[in-house]
Amino acid sequence: MISEMLLRLLVITAIITDASGLVVTHCDACHDRATCTPLLKAGQTDSLHSVNCTCKDGFSGNGMNCYNTTSCSAPTSPCCSHGYRWATGQGCVDVDECAAPQSPCVAPLFCVNTPGSFNCLLPPVNNNPSSNPRSVQFSCGNTVCNLGQDCITINGVPRCADPCQHYTALDEPWRAINFRTKGTPHCDMNVNWQGWYRLFLDGASVQMPERCVSPWMCGTHAPLWLKSPHPVRSDGIVQGNVCGSWVTGCCNFEFPIHVKACSANYYVYKFVKPPLCFLAYAADVNTKVCSTCKTGESCVSEDKINWMCVATDPVRLVGGDNKCSGRVELYHSGRWGTVCDDDWNIKAAEVVCRQMGCGKAVAARVNGYFGPGSGPIWLDNTRCIGNESYITQCKHNGFEKHNCGHYEDAGVTCEEPQTIPVPTLVCGNSLIEVGLPKVLKGSNPLNTTSGHLADPRCAGYVENDGTVWYQVDRRGAVCGNVLRINSTHAVYSNTLFIYPSGNILFSLPTAFPFSCVYPLDSEISMDIAIRPYLAMQEMGLVGVGTGAQASMSLYHSDSFTQAYPPGAITLPVGAALHVGVTVKEVEAERFAVILDDCYATHNANPDDPERHYLIQNRCPSDRRQVTIVQTGVSLEARFTALLFLYQEKYDDIFLHCSFTLCDRRTNSCSGTCLTRTSRSISGKQVLTMGPITCLIVIFSSTRF
Repeated sequence: MISEMLLRLLVITAIITDASGLVVTHCDACHDRATCTPLLKAGQTDSLHSVNCTCKDGFSGNGMNCYNTTSCSAPTSPCCSHGYRWATGQGCVDVDECAAPQSPCVAPLFCVNTPGSFNCLLPPVNNNPSSNPRSVQFSCGNTVCNLGQDCITINGVPRCADPCQHYTALDEPWRAINFRTKGTPHCDMNVNWQGWYRLFLDGASVQMPERCVSPWMCGTHAPLWLKSPHPVRSDGIVQGNVCGSWVTGCCNFEFPIHVKACSANYYVYKFVKPPLCFLAYAADVNTKVCSTCKTGESCVSEDKINWMCVATDPVRLVGGDNKCSGRVELYHSGRWGTVCDDDWNIKAAEVVCRQMGCGKAVAARVNGYFGPGSGPIWLDNTRCIGNESYITQCKHNGFEKHNCGHYEDAGVTCEEPQTIPVPTLVCGNSLIEVGLPKVLKGSNPLNTTSGHLADPRCAGYVENDGTVWYQVDRRGAVCGNVLRINSTHAVYSNTLFIYPSGNILFSLPTAFPFSCVYPLDSEISMDIAIRPYLAMQEMGLVGVGTGAQASMSLYHSDSFTQAYPPGAITLPVGAALHVGVTVKEVEAERFAVILDDCYATHNANPDDPERHYLIQNRCPSDRRQVTIVQTGVSLEARFTALLFLYQEKYDDIFLHCSFTLCDRRTNSCSGTCLTRTSRSISGKQVLTMGPITCLIVIFSSTRF
């Protein structure tokens, strides 16, 4: 039997291990081309609990999957799925996109590697105690999804949506915690998990267990249970930890998943593949009662075994100097009453502060600190863990069971939630503007006209309709602007500092970081999922600017000096089309335009599938008929093409071009041809959004 610490180490280090193979719960999990050997302690001659799968000679992999070393070593081998690469002696190993020289995430996002993919998250902020540190946010392309939404593909289109409304029902009786495993065990590593799931048992909604489940239950060897408490609705989507219980402990295998609480007393889970076999997600049959809870009721359990629906009793704070401090009063059975201070501590105060929507608990008050109350004393010996959603979910003696007087009424002092204003951000083509209301009320008001950017010399502002606007040119290094560029976007970041009101000689300003994201490529969209991690006012503003403004003209000659006027143009078959593309960009000395694709269609729709390419993947489609005169040099690109019949039709012709802006200070402006399968690091085909296209209508003298 392998020790718990060693087993954890083998699982956490990687899904794919070296030639020593992968630790699993049974030999049945090993590949046909693998050998199964028991893991023994000193003095043991046999082990039924943990075994090692090792690929045989001539094969590589983790033991659960073994690949022919010769055939899979070929450059074009399809052995490894997306997000994995072939490694000699190891098989298919995860591609660490985050270790690439050019990060796939745009600052201020940071990259977190995941098996077969990666996430872009916002850095956590430690000074907001009222927020749940497990809460995450996602994005779809350039759109940051609201709290509680994920980027979900609906009818083939990715969009921000509520997983509580878009999930897959998972109703499999063998997942029940009282189902003993018989025959071949189930392994969720073999399931192609996609999106969100809701658990059912015999048609009744249930949830994952929050306690250890015995091995060889739930139709598998090591049942998976939720180590982290289920979230509440106000948390949105949270990251929780899942544990697999095995003979050596309740949490031999641990990895994260996403969870959300929904309004009708159910949860949805974003299941992922467990790291090995035989592990499977468990369903708690005891939580069937939760699906019967009515509006205003919560499903609670003291021992995580017996669950019941209880009405949510509201609380209020009385006698304090603000809404976040005072004597705790509970409304139950139609009457307001108090709570006795026996066993009252900071953990109980944390629950009340959270229930009131206040900040973190500062103090748990006892001995009638806010004066004696009246009416019944509802609770006594209240013992909280600290993560309960309501004070009545904490252990207590029962309603109105106490030995107290009102001189022992409990109270709390909570931090008041900070109402930090959210600035308005405008990402213009030449200017970036940040606006704040001129008048800000609150306990610590700010003087919105006292601000400056990262460079204190940039303190100018204008007032318009009650808003104070700070402006900065869209240029790198101006007023402290930080410009970061990757293959698809340019990001300008800065920070606005605003000082408190009043004549204070020295004071710390409030910082409002902001970033404007401008697309460089007119064709592709961002190809990654951002788990921001925090709400917008906690991480700063992020705005998206429009793509570069461009125009396309047809010229009389190869001097590219005299352009045809707008409108219909009649040219004979075989004539030379001298085409110029000009881009307007503030930092003209830094960027250059590269022609990616140019093509002709017989209507004005650039998405028409019937197209004739003149330039494709930055190369002439036919060098006898097309030549690229200039690309990747400046903000002007030029090419010449011969006009012939396309698709054997004398119909109207329209030209369309897509382009990319490149940074001339790097080597990204090379005009060499591309094999354009993708622009993502992992090679995944990306979705494209409408390119910036300039249309030219062309007629011939014979009406083609």
